[in-house]
Amino acid sequence: MFKLTEAQIMSNWSIEEPIGVSICCITYKQEKYIKQAIDSFLMQKTTFPFEIIIGEDHGKDNTLTILNEYQQKYPRLIRVITSDDNIGANSNLLRVFHAAEGKYIAVCEGDDYWCNENKIQVQFDKLEADSSISICVHSAKLLKDNNLHNGFKMSIKESFFDVNDVINCNKQYSPTASYFFKRSNIGVLPNWFSEAPIGDFFIEVYMLSQGKGCFLSAEMAVYRVGSDNSWSSSINENIQKYIQTQERIVNYTNKIVTDFPNQEIEINDRVMNIYLSIMKRCILCGVDDIVYTYRSKYHSLKKHIILKNEIVLFLFNFPKMLRFLHRFKKPFNKNFW
Repeated sequence: MFKLTEAQIMSNWSIEEPIGVSICCITYKQEKYIKQAIDSFLMQKTTFPFEIIIGEDHGKDNTLTILNEYQQKYPRLIRVITSDDNIGANSNLLRVFHAAEGKYIAVCEGDDYWCNENKIQVQFDKLEADSSISICVHSAKLLKDNNLHNGFKMSIKESFFDVNDVINCNKQYSPTASYFFKRSNIGVLPNWFSEAPIGDFFIEVYMLSQGKGCFLSAEMAVYRVGSDNSWSSSINENIQKYIQTQERIVNYTNKIVTDFPNQEIEINDRVMNIYLSIMKRCILCGVDDIVYTYRSKYHSLKKHIILKNEIVLFLFNFPKMLRFLHRFKKPFNKNFW
């Protein structure tokens, strides 16, 4: 457990000053990782008060016991919220967001952690200096098989981005553990957010409806790849579950057209790329018959030619060859899949 006392952590704070940042963490069956996450929150050096709110989603492992131990040691810093039933990741997120009292919210899931003691101070200063910024994100390292790798890095220098940049990105635009945004903007999240199969993408686009995004190049967080009980690892175990989840993502992605009518073309292209990802996964799993279904869905949406995608679609005519090539760790493998 973290060595500094509560008084030592709070030593640079003014008692009268309101909470500057609410660190919002959600966790589910993450007893292996949660200590590292909480310690990375407690190590933050700030000139303002912060609080840590952790939503435990009835995981029935040792996570809640660990959280209670931390809460007992840091009662003025840590609040633990739990329930008698599993409510799901997005409902858990909303629960901790609505419990927050800080001017800003910093997000980190329980299997990730921060690796810079000045992280939230840097982001706090950035938003305080420019009120037009609605969300600030940064680079992160990837932790896979206990080895750190370069991961999320959109640029080598500080830059700004908007909702088009996020929608046009065919993967997650920025790491969840880098999210830092105004608490006052929580209300812009749609009513259906709690039911959506993912949260990251929708948080990004709806926060950007309130202002611009700021990207910081510093790697200030670590994203754990393939952690136990993670959302991505669970859906990747079964091709049918994967397809069902991607179909739900398509349905909810289409919903945002109502709020972002000027981005309808970009949203349509994003859905097409989801269909492309489903086809790739089906090829790898040897369920070639499903590929034709999604090829038809893809073409039904096509309004213009995307050359790279057309090449990929052509290669789908040779599934056995693609599965053979995928066995080799070549540049083709990385760029194609």
